Amino acid sequence: MAVTIRAMTTADAPAVTALFREYEQWLDAKQCFADFNTEMADLPGAYAVILVAERGGKIDGAVALKDQGNAACEMKRLYCREALRGHGAGEALARALVAAARERKFRTIVLDTLPRLSAAIGLYNKLGFLTETSTPTNVRMSLRLAE
Repeated sequence: MAVTIRAMTTADAPAVTALFREYEQWLDAKQCFADFNTEMADLPGAYAVILVAERGGKIDGAVALKDQGNAACEMKRLYCREALRGHGAGEALARALVAAARERKFRTIVLDTLPRLSAAIGLYNKLGFLTETSTPTNVRMSLRLAE
């Protein structure tokens, strides 16, 4: 069954909230979820855009873009349920988010991930993201969209 990548609608908010809460449990990294309850109560809230991966009428993946000011944005909460992993949905979401950032005239996308998420880091590298800093608990990456 084909996966469709599209912008989240207001009607999608409960499904996206459930997906992001599932992501919180899966990731099990409290430092990544400061003020998470407030964030989930107000989706889309501070996000400029949230994209979803939908298959068979069910949202099984999502990613968010947050404006950081100074023509920079942040990729947040990229997550796909097990059913979509290994089928290119994560990459499709990430590529669509990069395109959305370009459309909005951002010059840089930043993201933070965990060192143990090697598949995610590999995907980000494939898309051209470069590691800015790396510690035992965090990897900060960025992608320049324009000079």
